[in-house]
Amino acid sequence: MTDDVFKRLQEYVGREYRADYNCAHLARDVQSGLFGKTVALPGALPGGSAGQRRLINEMRDELATEISVPFPGCAVLLSEPTFSGELLHIGTVALRQGEPWVLHNSAKLGSAHFHRLSDLNQWGMQFCGYFAWK
Repeated sequence: MTDDVFKRLQEYVGREYRADYNCAHLARDVQSGLFGKTVALPGALPGGSAGQRRLINEMRDELATEISVPFPGCAVLLSEPTFSGELLHIGTVALRQGEPWVLHNSAKLGSAHFHRLSDLNQWGMQFCGYFAWK
């Protein structure tokens, strides 16, 4: 299953980042398309970075459970500093030879990309935690 998820997530690479298609939209599409799960993540979060952080923290426990060991298809939450504060960013995990990779969609990158989790710090993204969808 690990290699299969890795290969199937490749199908999402290159999807254009737009205001109406961000990291949350991609995460919802992946959960629906690959895992048959409906995830009620909002695509747009009000109130700038402070409002986004507050709403995500409120919804996190309702939607997912924090886990210490990633598995294919789980979510990863990242933080990304901006000029106006700190944004939270979500991606979907795949494992390749035991190493976590993240499929995510970012305005900074312009489209959906697949990166090693360990490489995301070069894009200014910091690991916050892994989460299993409920």
